[in-house]
Amino acid sequence: MNKRRLQRLATMLCEVPINKFNMDHWAKKQNCGTTACALGYAGMFKPFRKAGLVTDFRDEQDGTVVFTDKRRNEVTYNGRAAQMFFDLSHEEVNEIFMPSLYDVVRITPKIVARRIRKMLDR
Repeated sequence: MNKRRLQRLATMLCEVPINKFNMDHWAKKQNCGTTACALGYAGMFKPFRKAGLVTDFRDEQDGTVVFTDKRRNEVTYNGRAAQMFFDLSHEEVNEIFMPSLYDVVRITPKIVARRIRKMLDR
């Protein structure tokens, strides 16, 4: 688990406006601007982009999260990208990024940040 990256993600998520956050898609361009989930925002965060995690809008509307690991010469997408970039197990990726595993009606960025911090405290 890359605790430093996860801590930075949790901190960054606390700055995301609730109306621009939607855990139901990686990222989506809309008339009112871009909305994204926690991983979609991670791929738009400049320090993570420099490290190879990017939210790609080639489809123009829907974004895909891509991690290019130059050390391994490997490209991964979405959930697998999160697994590789944050050095998480499949279960840990689901715990953070899978909306169906949250017991709330509306998932906010701060709720995701809290979950990440609880994971880091284990």
